[in-house]
Amino acid sequence: MADVSVVKDGLRCLFDAYEPKRQVNTSFTVKKTKRKVDLKILCAEDDHPGALQSGVFLWPAANALGGYIAAGDFDDIIPSTETRISILELGAGAGLVGLTAAKVIDNSKVILTDRDQVSLDLINENINLNGLERDCSTAQLIWGDSKDSLRMCSNLSEKIDLIIGSDLIYSVDVVSDLMTTVKILMAQNKASAFILCSSFRHPDTTVFLDKVCKSNNLERNVLRNTISCDGCDDESADNVLIETFVPLL
Repeated sequence: MADVSVVKDGLRCLFDAYEPKRQVNTSFTVKKTKRKVDLKILCAEDDHPGALQSGVFLWPAANALGGYIAAGDFDDIIPSTETRISILELGAGAGLVGLTAAKVIDNSKVILTDRDQVSLDLINENINLNGLERDCSTAQLIWGDSKDSLRMCSNLSEKIDLIIGSDLIYSVDVVSDLMTTVKILMAQNKASAFILCSSFRHPDTTVFLDKVCKSNNLERNVLRNTISCDGCDDESADNVLIETFVPLL
């Protein structure tokens, strides 16, 4: 007979967004300066019922993208500006990627977005935990909702320079809404690119993604693809797909 308390907790994770928390300590070394960056991230327990369905599970691509940002692999994509660089993270979850960007990229301001209020509350905890209140903020953003995207853009104090995200395409069903939002954000701002890191991707999803990009006048470029097999789920940070999306002129 199933443990009733475990079943109830699992259902709360799925339907009430209840999240038991653990703290993950992560470190990156900034390649240019050899400076070590330490982060403390509260996230969902890996082995708790409903963790994978929760918005604050720490997916492999988040750690991978944080590492690439620290290594300076995207320095040619990040726009140079005399003012603060404004970065927006989509589907931020627990906030690892956005917080890493805030610590690694000099003179940066990061807006971490998610549709789930529980995720946003946890991100705010992680912002405070890492002392990044001056450099980071949160905002709710619902993909595919044009009015919501325009509302959020109108509330920003400055234009977005770069959009980032990790393990966002968990189903083909989210592709259209995601890329519609990316297109609106780019049109309303001056974002040079959208950088997406994924630890898994089904080939059929990529085919559909290309169709959606074409309809939204976006160009997809693969920077790195070391996913070991089509459609498989490999949790190694070395096995990732990194893409950039830029508006076609």
